[in-house]
Amino acid sequence: MVQRLQFTKMHAAGNDFVVVDLVAQDSSVDSQIAKTWAHRRLGIGCDQLLLVGPPQDEVNDFELAIFNSDGSPAEQCGNGTACVAKFVRDQGLTTKQTISFHTPGGVVETRLKLVIDSYHESVEVDLGPPQLDPKFVPFLADGRSNSYPIDIEGSADSLRLTPLSMGNPHAVILVDDLNSVDVQAIGKFIQQSERFPESTNVEFVEIVSRTRIKLRIFERGAGETMACGTGACAAVVAARLQNRVDQSIQVEQPGGIVQVSWLNEQSPVKISVTAVRVFEGII
Repeated sequence: MVQRLQFTKMHAAGNDFVVVDLVAQDSSVDSQIAKTWAHRRLGIGCDQLLLVGPPQDEVNDFELAIFNSDGSPAEQCGNGTACVAKFVRDQGLTTKQTISFHTPGGVVETRLKLVIDSYHESVEVDLGPPQLDPKFVPFLADGRSNSYPIDIEGSADSLRLTPLSMGNPHAVILVDDLNSVDVQAIGKFIQQSERFPESTNVEFVEIVSRTRIKLRIFERGAGETMACGTGACAAVVAARLQNRVDQSIQVEQPGGIVQVSWLNEQSPVKISVTAVRVFEGII
């Protein structure tokens, strides 16, 4: 028997998702199905597959499972959670303005800010405080530092990276010129480094001013993407730890600009992004 499932294609700053309602639809989706659907020629095509389920406790509104395009599970997804917040309202699954999701990386709270039109909605995502202790990223290091040197194979230069967790692991590298960086080669090398035992997302950051940065992202399980919500947050945290930017920052990515704010180590990182519904379908 062939099962038919409704899905919605969404994106935030070009970071694109297939969203499936598993509250009203009864089904199970595994990593192989996720990989097939995510294929841009043989499936629907997306950076991540997002599965919205009923809450598993009395505190949160929904459960959120995340798969990367290679079928691997992901702990967290900032842009994806913004899209899912719009999705559950559009589907009539909730009437709330503030919606909490339990993800493998922890609880994420979203706030629907502004309906631009029926397809576009501004959403603020509260990802909680960053985790800066290397053992919780995880990143193998002797003690905590704001940056660590790492030697790139085949290169005479060594780069410095900031490891941190936004519910998922990140390695942030500040560079002088974003266009001259070999994002794929360096990104793959760092992801395969023994110092990141669970691999990592890799962000390359060019500081434009105290209130604006440029960003390219090489995501774990997806490769280079047009945007990444947790990556944008990680980039701002790393830049602030080195006193290069102010509290509220515009983050320019290939897919668009998002706004990220972070005060200090005890404060949550918040990202504001436009969630866009692209089309609905049945697979």
